[in-house]
Amino acid sequence: MKRLLFALLVTATAIMAAGHPPIVMATDCLVARYTYYEYSGGPSCGRTDIYCNDTFHYGCQTPYYRISRGQCICP
Repeated sequence: MKRLLFALLVTATAIMAAGHPPIVMATDCLVARYTYYEYSGGPSCGRTDIYCNDTFHYGCQTPYYRISRGQCICP
C-alpha cells in the first residue's frame, strides 16, 4: 500500500510540474517583461521574461504587446 501511494504521489507531481515554466533562481533579476495580447485591447496570451543571464518565453507572441521594465541593470 505504501508503494502504491508513493507511486501515485510521484506521478501526480511529475504531471503537475510538466505544465509549469522553468524555475528561475532568486538571484536572477528581471530586466524587462513583454506581455503579448491576442489583439489590441484583447486578453493576454503570452509573455517574454528577460533576465540578466537568460530569457524565457511562454505562450504566444503577437505584434500587440506591452513592456514592463524591471528593477535591474545588468553588469
